[in-house]
Amino acid sequence: MASWYGTDIFMEKYSEKEKIGGYLSYTQNETSTCIFYSKDEKPKVLGTISFDTDFKVETAKTDFGPKGTDRK
Repeated sequence: MASWYGTDIFMEKYSEKEKIGGYLSYTQNETSTCIFYSKDEKPKVLGTISFDTDFKVETAKTDFGPKGTDRK
């Protein structure tokens, strides 16, 4: 559900689609999160979308701020 709804939200709001390298989703405690990362040699987080247990798109938390997080 996080991947499905998270992708819909991200694609609607993120304008530089050519930079997207992929995404991953995970659940921790009662929050499901979908993280989108760049296709750079050292990928950086482009944005995250988080859902509580009801997966309501209207209450999803989004963060599209620059992360600069290198992933190895």
